[in-house]
Amino acid sequence: MSADAAASGSGLKLTRTQWLICFIATIGFLFDIYELLMLPLVAKSALLDIAGITPGSPEFFTWVGRLFFIPAIVGGIFGLMGGWLTDRFGRRRVLTFSILLYAFAAFFAGFCVNPWQLLFFRCLVFIGVCVEFVAAVAWLAELFPDKVQREKVLGYTQAFSSVGGLSVAIVNYWLAANYMHLPEIPSLLGSISDESNQAAWRYTLMSGLIPAIPLIIIRPFLPESPQWQKKKDAGQLGRPRLRDLFTPQLKKTTIVATILFALAYGAAFGSLQQMRLIIPDTPDVKQAAMDANKSAREDNATLAAANNAKLKAEKAAGESEEADQIFAAARQKAKDDNKTGTAPDNAGAKARDEFIAKKGKAAYGKVVAISGIKASKGTEQATAAKVTKVQEVGGLFGRAIMALLIVVIIARGSTNIWAFVGWSQLAVFLVLEGIAGFSGSIDEHFIRAGKGLLFGGLAGLPIGFFCLRITEAMKGAPTGRVLRLFQLPGMIIVPLTFAFLIPHSLNAAYIGMFLCGFLVVGQFTFWGNLLPKLFPVHLRGTGESFAANIGGRLVGTSFAWVSTTIAGAAFWPETMGGPAKMAYTAAAVGGLLFVVGYIVSGHLPEPQFADHEDEPTDDNAKDSPDSNESESESSPVSAKNESASDKSDDEPDSDADSEDKSA
Repeated sequence: MSADAAASGSGLKLTRTQWLICFIATIGFLFDIYELLMLPLVAKSALLDIAGITPGSPEFFTWVGRLFFIPAIVGGIFGLMGGWLTDRFGRRRVLTFSILLYAFAAFFAGFCVNPWQLLFFRCLVFIGVCVEFVAAVAWLAELFPDKVQREKVLGYTQAFSSVGGLSVAIVNYWLAANYMHLPEIPSLLGSISDESNQAAWRYTLMSGLIPAIPLIIIRPFLPESPQWQKKKDAGQLGRPRLRDLFTPQLKKTTIVATILFALAYGAAFGSLQQMRLIIPDTPDVKQAAMDANKSAREDNATLAAANNAKLKAEKAAGESEEADQIFAAARQKAKDDNKTGTAPDNAGAKARDEFIAKKGKAAYGKVVAISGIKASKGTEQATAAKVTKVQEVGGLFGRAIMALLIVVIIARGSTNIWAFVGWSQLAVFLVLEGIAGFSGSIDEHFIRAGKGLLFGGLAGLPIGFFCLRITEAMKGAPTGRVLRLFQLPGMIIVPLTFAFLIPHSLNAAYIGMFLCGFLVVGQFTFWGNLLPKLFPVHLRGTGESFAANIGGRLVGTSFAWVSTTIAGAAFWPETMGGPAKMAYTAAAVGGLLFVVGYIVSGHLPEPQFADHEDEPTDDNAKDSPDSNESESESSPVSAKNESASDKSDDEPDSDADSEDKSA
């Protein structure tokens, strides 16, 4: 292999084991987002089925808040513990059990019969997801010694996180259309009603079991991290301690990375996730909702149902005591009033008939009105779902472009314009599918694929040319400057999209949300690639977990609460509607977070452990500023004692360790 090929990584091919590793990592990242984005799709139907909680009621919003925020808090706290477990017991072992945890937790959530059970299993799902991300990133970073190959593997496998958002939307849509053909779900955790034992939301949750199936089969063939295993076997693996993240060498790194992770999650939850509350106020969507309402009211099926409801209401009213009372009261009044000249019985019958007709008319109108409202809301939800799909495609494209930039600028590898063209073609195709709801005939799918190849190719050429010019100018630039490539345009595009594009035009909303997804979600690939390089082997999982789970899951997700609180404040003009308030709030919050992120990223330290050879060895461990663990780590005698202690602590797992070595 030539020196140039070795430097660029172009001469390296993945082995069969490495392909298995990438496959499992891809499944893990994909189902991370798949599991997390289930809840917005199923919460409404689930709460109505298992607790009879009416959507829009105070109790409904209380439970939605619990289901969104309590699992995030629990996941952040236990995720931090998972990082420690990753450093203590190995990457592969913790990765395996974290995926199994969230897969089986999602599956059993499908048997829930009350909201508390659903909340419990969602907490388990979040714990598994938070731990899995940390373990997977550390595992991948240490399994690929070539730095260019490592950046590509980390970048491309993480890109499938965005595919998870698309996948769960497609699966839920298919289940909603075909649930009546699925088998009835047995009552495992309590009695499931006949109306709910084939519910699409239950099967959507249970589909989270999918990643456990290949994992159980492939797990025996997966190796442990060679870096971690080597240090553990040599007794050089320091015990992970949270306070070591705040030693002089790592303190700034830990704080800055945690803040930037929180800002990235804040932009996602404080702005992107609020789009569904804004899109119903878009003029195009308003008109479409009105047309759907009118069409539903005039639909023959609706009118037939309304007539049936009218007849039932009239019959019930005629047999009610209230009708008899109205008849008697009107009859008595006519008898007492000699001026009317109306026979008392006729007056009573007339009043009774008017009462019955009024009840029938009310029932008729109610059915028609409900049908119109459902159609109107359905149109709004369907449009929001399509915009969300386009946003997810933007996120996928952003992750891919960020991965290519990292390979060239940071890892000093190489790429070519056709990589950008290929990703652009895929993005255009998926955008067209997302706008169409991934529905249509085979011919329509082929037509969209053709348009993706044509228009994506035309767009990919200037995009590739522009990105290659950037990489040439920035090759070897400070790491934080790569992140700023996404933060600088985000300061303008995110506020512009939420304050102006979404409220004024649906087509503009598609463009704006694609770009917002690109800029916000693309940052997560940067962190997935960078985090393993910021911390030494024995603290890698702990450091990653602190930044991702404390910064991202705990602090970052709270910006959803910040946005809703500001939008609901009393200082807004009384004439301004709720969607408009949220639009301006999301614009302000998102823009501010990008500005702060741009400033803070300038203080991001360069990675200290970027290459495998940079890890402290037994000879220099005691001289490293990071190794103020104790004298036991620098003393051969103490190291042997700690190694023996480690072996004794891990005695039940000796078979697994042997398997790791053989693999």
